[in-house]
Amino acid sequence: MAAAADIPASEQSNGYSNSKNLFIKIYNIAKKRYEENISKVIENYDLEDRIYKIGIQKDMSDVYELADVLIFPANEPHQARPAFEAGAKKIPVIMPDFKNTEEYVKNEKNGLIFKRRCPKSLANCIIRLISDPELKTN
Repeated sequence: MAAAADIPASEQSNGYSNSKNLFIKIYNIAKKRYEENISKVIENYDLEDRIYKIGIQKDMSDVYELADVLIFPANEPHQARPAFEAGAKKIPVIMPDFKNTEEYVKNEKNGLIFKRRCPKSLANCIIRLISDPELKTN
């Protein structure tokens, strides 16, 4: 599958129970500028060997098998297919507080909800998930 080709073989087979790697998929209208900024941050913090930019994939199954969490930082409400897919794989989801979010992500049950357009709220959710392993297994 396409995603697996971009992920080192040594990291595909380790189960990622204590993953320290991040797989990102970027797509928006300002993609090029945004991706350049993300690339600079990755380079500045020397994270090239831990963050994999995988691009658009037809099948995310391999990536979900390796993921510890799905962070879906959308700014506008829309169909959140990645959240459904991650939920089906029992992967906790962190996503914004859209009205329709309540239908499939229950805060503190199968994911965490952050205040839309609030990086601090998103960061707090990430820290909360890292610091409470019980949330990852619910």
